[in-house]
Amino acid sequence: MKFTYEFSQLRTKWVPPYKSDFKFVESVETPDDYTVRIRYSQPYFKALSIWMMGILPEHLWKDEKDPMRSRLNKLPVGTGPYRMTQPSGSIGGLSWRPMRPIFAIRPLSNDKSTII
Repeated sequence: MKFTYEFSQLRTKWVPPYKSDFKFVESVETPDDYTVRIRYSQPYFKALSIWMMGILPEHLWKDEKDPMRSRLNKLPVGTGPYRMTQPSGSIGGLSWRPMRPIFAIRPLSNDKSTII
């Protein structure tokens, strides 16, 4: 979460529409893997709601120079039983593959699947 905050606030080539919502955030700390400490300069009515955003995986996004043109925008990372292999909007439709051996439940298909 700290990485997502810093990435959205410090990058000059990317201005997310919610950037101004964080104007009262003084600091974001992560003392351990399961804790986020956020300090505000003053009470803020949106304090909880502004953090309801997707979290960017640091290991994938840390070296992206231009987030608006990143391939990660078209091939999102998820936590479900499938991994997208071809983005929607490209010729051939949307394709995915089962993510194994992460899930104990066998996916519906062992092969590549496509929705057109």
